Amino acid sequence: MEQPELERVVFDGKILVVDTLDKLQEGLDALKGESVLGFDTESKPAFKKGEFYPPCLLQLATDSVAVLFRLNRIGLPNELIEILEDKAIKKVGCSVITDVMELIDGHMFSPRGFVEINDIEKELTICGLKSLSVFLFNKRIAKAQARSNWEAETFSEAQINYAAIDAWMGRKIFLELKNRQYEFIEITSQEIHSREQRRKLNKVCPFENSETVRIVMSSVYDFFVDAQTNHSDRLISQNKLQAVITKRMSDKNISFGRNKAHKVFGTLIDARCLSVNKGEADKYHLKLQSNTLDALLNDYYKQVSRVMEMNVSEDNFPNLVF
Repeated sequence: MEQPELERVVFDGKILVVDTLDKLQEGLDALKGESVLGFDTESKPAFKKGEFYPPCLLQLATDSVAVLFRLNRIGLPNELIEILEDKAIKKVGCSVITDVMELIDGHMFSPRGFVEINDIEKELTICGLKSLSVFLFNKRIAKAQARSNWEAETFSEAQINYAAIDAWMGRKIFLELKNRQYEFIEITSQEIHSREQRRKLNKVCPFENSETVRIVMSSVYDFFVDAQTNHSDRLISQNKLQAVITKRMSDKNISFGRNKAHKVFGTLIDARCLSVNKGEADKYHLKLQSNTLDALLNDYYKQVSRVMEMNVSEDNFPNLVF
């Protein structure tokens, strides 16, 4: 028997789009006196590797009003920064840490009063607006507009509703969880920076410690060297390389599944240790860039250092927080 489709989340409140400084005060007045605001941001979607766009939209919502501030048009005015730095005003939502850090990259401020709803995942084993909306209210959030162009000249009605709902539902979910006696801790400015640092580190370091790094790197290097006889250009099938690394890691009693293998390849490509070439039948091949194992390791540590903006070497690698 087919399950009936869940009812969609609908926001019936007022939506203000602030795309000029002349409209700023109206947006701020709509938020005045509120102690809890739903918070979210949107960015122009990136479809190419290495492409990044800063947040161009900031959404803040009360129970009855959602205000959409088009940052690519008005910047981040001091009046908005005051709200973001006000500890007495809770800014709540899912994935707020990443959103805040992306805002800080372009606009220096000290975030205070932020609450990460996803922290409740440890107790509920679920996270995200979409899942929590179903869990708490048995309603679904339509996500079709998530990858739309948020730097478009004008927003469609669907975009406006989507942006408003994302911020408004963050607030609604937070208050419902609080009503059910779940506890949240406000994230300090230091914690936001610390979590973002760990997120970046996990992105470029899918290894437990420096010893694991050396096992993986030496496996990669040895495999390419062994294969040189038959592959003068050092182009290797990703699947074959994955199988070799997985076996070597297994010999060392280290769990190394498919997901981690893909993450390792992405890391090595980002670190410019490997280059990738598209072959026949849409199969990808990898090419070793460094001539020695030491050079390969150095390339990797340079990438970690670049992302973390700190000096990273084999000596201090084990001391990094994962």
